[in-house]
Amino acid sequence: MPPPPEPPECQLLVLAATPQWVRTPQPWLRSPQPMPLIAIVTYESPTILDYLLEIEAAQVLATPFRTSGLLSSLMLVLQSQQIRQRLENKNKRLRAEYLAEAYLMQHGQMTEQQAHKTLQQMAMQRQQTLLQVAETVIRASEQLNRDDKA
Repeated sequence: MPPPPEPPECQLLVLAATPQWVRTPQPWLRSPQPMPLIAIVTYESPTILDYLLEIEAAQVLATPFRTSGLLSSLMLVLQSQQIRQRLENKNKRLRAEYLAEAYLMQHGQMTEQQAHKTLQQMAMQRQQTLLQVAETVIRASEQLNRDDKA
């Protein structure tokens, strides 16, 4: 049986984790998954459980299962994914702000508060988010670093 094609972009992936599936390489199913994964198993064996840990399944349901069990699992997995996505976005924003502030502090002879205020003022003047301005400063600093090395 040939492996299935790469799944389309989706918010949730539900798969039947059978022994045959576990033994077949699934190159498209690598961690970290861009979407949460719910695995349905007929029985729990060490091989299947190891595989589910490897692919970072968000939820495991054993058959037979009730429809209400599936619905609550779907809700919890999607909510967890939303929380994870918000945290990743916040982490990305804070990291970009930190790097941009560090660059301004180093090259603009500013304190941390001055660098942050400068980023805020730039964002307001350009009508952009703080993240967009911070990413612009980071790209500019990377370009200047490349030019200095050349």
